[in-house]
Amino acid sequence: MVQCKRFLKRLKPDVLVFQTCRHPFVDLRHAFGFPYILDLDDADFHDASLRQRMEDTATDAVGIIAGSRYIDTWARQFNQTCQIVWTGSPISAGRRPSHAERSKDLPIVTWAQASPLGYPAELDFVARILRAVAERDAGFSVRLYGVNSVQDQEKVRQIMGLGKVRIETLPSLPYDRFLASLREVSVGLSPIAPESPFSRGKSFGKILGYLDAMVPVVCSDHGDHALFFTKGTGFVSNDEGEWQSHVLELIRNVALRDEMARKAFANFKDRLSLERASDLVGKFIKSVI
Repeated sequence: MVQCKRFLKRLKPDVLVFQTCRHPFVDLRHAFGFPYILDLDDADFHDASLRQRMEDTATDAVGIIAGSRYIDTWARQFNQTCQIVWTGSPISAGRRPSHAERSKDLPIVTWAQASPLGYPAELDFVARILRAVAERDAGFSVRLYGVNSVQDQEKVRQIMGLGKVRIETLPSLPYDRFLASLREVSVGLSPIAPESPFSRGKSFGKILGYLDAMVPVVCSDHGDHALFFTKGTGFVSNDEGEWQSHVLELIRNVALRDEMARKAFANFKDRLSLERASDLVGKFIKSVI
């Protein structure tokens, strides 16, 4: 703490930016009187051990950057100087294969959660959707990430209960390899379980990877998803029957996958790129200095 205070006094910054409050040094006491912005992209305020510190730090901030409407609603209880900035992502280099090329074997449907067994409600939802799809058309395979042991592979396969549908499990990957692997995928799933308070604070997360790899998306109508996806760029719904129909339509229709992915990628560059997020953050910082 002493070294941090000495450093800030020498540097004399116009404003500090605190990213989340998970680290014990990220709170108003460690601003040492300098103005600061609080940048929040997760619903950590549902963690009882962080709640009071987050409320105090939010109240004393000169402004708050919120990753979604859900977080913005919480933040405005303590501070009216708020700006929603969706998490941006750099656009990776290289060619994206067409969806006809990706379907030479079987179209791959993925739920690219980093730890599927850590999200049991969402895993059960994905399993129900894909079992229903397989009953109507088993002409697809499934890929899951973050399955790091033989025991976890067996647990996942039992929960999925997909019979003869091929399930490919991959361990946790470096992000560049993860993005490259998504260029083999035909359909990306992104469910949110609203019964989990922390899940309600999610932003675009894995959807950024889907968009970068030109993978068409089926996602829940929670968070800000419906504000980004428009007709023709993605499917947004909370209805399980609609999820089944959308997934089935996408695995059967290569042209639809290509068209939807192309339109969503253009929207990604305009609204979720790193450049777009940086521009919004830069303008907000200037506005509070």
